[in-house]
Amino acid sequence: MPWDHTKYVNHSFYANTMLTPYGFEIAIKDIKPGEQITNDYGTLNIIESFTPIDEGHDRKMVHPNDLATYFKFWDAEIDASLPLVINLQQPLKAFATDVQWNDIENIVSGKSLKRSILTCLYNE
Repeated sequence: MPWDHTKYVNHSFYANTMLTPYGFEIAIKDIKPGEQITNDYGTLNIIESFTPIDEGHDRKMVHPNDLATYFKFWDAEIDASLPLVINLQQPLKAFATDVQWNDIENIVSGKSLKRSILTCLYNE
């Protein structure tokens, strides 16, 4: 969903969606009816560290370099979920452009290379 809709998304170290380099967020875990949609604090591209409410996770602070620190782990979560975008019904598909949809189809079929979430790191 584009930025203007992210006001409906909460943040967590136990996120069930993830920012992608493809112009949309992707579910990386099953989201049950009534469950909050969350994305990882570390993808916020913040400029100062902060400590959110303790969720019992090993990570206790959010840092400006989290995206650069955890991108390999997050890339693996995204890559594991990408085939499901094509193989499962997508109620929000109408919000994807033809270019985005074709891009994902080409990546899943191996015709295009996957991109890293690291490309979403904001650089001044």
